[in-house]
Amino acid sequence: MLEKRTGKIKPDVIVEKSGRVVLVEIKVTHGIDNEKMAYIKAKNLNVVEYDFSKDRGTVGKEHIKCSDYP
Repeated sequence: MLEKRTGKIKPDVIVEKSGRVVLVEIKVTHGIDNEKMAYIKAKNLNVVEYDFSKDRGTVGKEHIKCSDYP
């Protein structure tokens, strides 16, 4: 799911598989701030942050591939 609110935060992507949930944050201009990280820790959420901040302007939609896995 893309940008769906979960509690107080709205991660870029929510991955759900076999009852497990991982929040995915994609850093381009700013990363996870202290308030968001505190919420993530308090709720014991799983999160992955991909940092593309150094690639600003060089990564476009043509570089992103999505696949469905069983």
